Order: sequence, then C-alpha cells, then structure tokens
Amino acid sequence: MVKIGLALGGGGARGLAHIGVIKHLHNAGIKFHCIAGTSAGAIVGAIYASSQNPALIEDKLQLMLRSKEFRSIKLDYVRGKKAEKDSVFESVRRHFFTGMFYASSLTRLSFVNDQTYRGLINMLIDDLQIEKLPVKFSAVAVDILNGKVLKLEKGALREAIMASSAIPGVLPAVQKDNMLLVDGSFIDTVPVRHTRQLGADIVIAVDVSSPLDSVKTPKRGIDLIWRSNAILRHIAKEEQLRGADIVIRPALDGLEWTDFGRYADMIRQGVQAAQLQIQELSGLIEANEQRGLYAANSK
Repeated sequence: MVKIGLALGGGGARGLAHIGVIKHLHNAGIKFHCIAGTSAGAIVGAIYASSQNPALIEDKLQLMLRSKEFRSIKLDYVRGKKAEKDSVFESVRRHFFTGMFYASSLTRLSFVNDQTYRGLINMLIDDLQIEKLPVKFSAVAVDILNGKVLKLEKGALREAIMASSAIPGVLPAVQKDNMLLVDGSFIDTVPVRHTRQLGADIVIAVDVSSPLDSVKTPKRGIDLIWRSNAILRHIAKEEQLRGADIVIRPALDGLEWTDFGRYADMIRQGVQAAQLQIQELSGLIEANEQRGLYAANSK
C-alpha cells in the first residue's frame, strides 16, 4: 500500500483553502497515511487527522468564526493597507507600529490574550493525544528562544496546535519546558520534509501563502528590509516545495490572510485546485503501486 502524506502550509485565513483540497481528495477516495501542518495547516490537518471527516472541519471553523470570542479579536487592526501581497508576518510587521496593535505590543507579548486564544482553539480541537489519532500527525512550531524547528508528534493536541499557530505578536506563544513556541510557518512555510519523515511515499504539498509579486522601487530603507525578508521567505518556501511529489496552489488572488469572512471562496478555490491535480496524483499512486508490486515479486 502506497503511503500518502499531506503537507499543509500556513497563510492565515487563506489556509481555509486546505478544507477544499482535503474535501476533494477525500471524496476521490484518497486515504492519508500522515499529515504534517503548520499554522492554519496544523489546525485543518489536526481536525481531519482526528475525525477523517472534511465536513466536520468546515462545521467547526464556521462555528468558531461566528463566535463572539473570534469577533472580539478585530484582526483588521493588523491588516491595514499594504504595498504588496504580504505574508502574514510581513503584514503584521508592516502595521506593528500603528494604532492599537502598537499600543498592545508595548504592554504585553501578544495582541490576543491567552484565555481568548485557548478558548478559540478548544472550539476547533478536541482534547486528544497526538499519538492516539487515527492518522499520523505532526504540528510544526519554532522555539523563538533558540530558533529551532520542532515537530510536535506526541502529547496534547490542543497545546501543539496553539504553539504551531501562534503568530508572533498577535497570538500568545506557548511555554513548553524551557522553550517558547510560536508559529511554525515563520521558518517552515510548507512542512514537506516533516511529512516525508512521517513515512510518506508520496507527499502532497498545499501552498496557500501569498506569491512574491513585483513591486515598485522602494523609497525607504524599511521597505527594502521588508522586501528582502519577503524574498528570503519565498526562496526558502520554494526550496521546501521541491521535496514534494505534488504541489497544489489554490488560486487565492485578492484574498487576504485576515479574510475569514470569505471562507466559502477559500474552500471553493481549494476544491478547484485539487481537481486540477487529481489525475496526476492518481497516475503517481498507480506508478508507485506497480513499483512496489514489482519489488515484492523480485524478492
């Protein structure tokens, strides 16, 4: 049996497109041996790994998005206008020195408090242990104290998802032992390598990050810094994606990382992107199965 792994990347609300991808692949009869996710990809991947039910992911996310707790966050404070299609991190940094977000950063470590964040995660993620999930799962986080990437593959699922999704400055970091864990997509935008390490023969990577577009000539030094960082993150992401067998990129032009109200558009684009790749994926699975059969018969 060919082991298929799913690598789900980060991208804020754009990560809702993961639901559409999973829905189409699930309905096409694709069974996943393992899932690795970071940030939004960790949330969606965890719900599917625990339930194997795409409809449940959508139901839970709609319930959370409609909750008074989520509406109270007011993510528009960290959105604002921008000169280019920023990633989550560029967008946050671009507006870090303005309005309420700036004021909050002077007095506390995150814009959203721990109680609110934990409540939102609890709406989405059941109180389960990672190692007991029916589908092998890994959430990717970064220890902000020493810069190491962590694969969270054991222990409380809720804590792992909180750590993997903790956008620095926006959502509270998670204290674990002597580490302070934050959003894994800060370093590992699409966790292809981690999916392979979970035992996948075929890795399907889903990239929902914003593309690197051309920009006007920068007029300020800070614009050069932001642009340089965006280029470095783009190069790192493309290098990660080279390790995947299939890369699915939903068409999310015009959709921002804070556009949670447009979840239906995100999901639809995920379905359409998966439809375009299903024939190639089926051929890849068949070829791997034939190679496996040949190797078994040769022994």
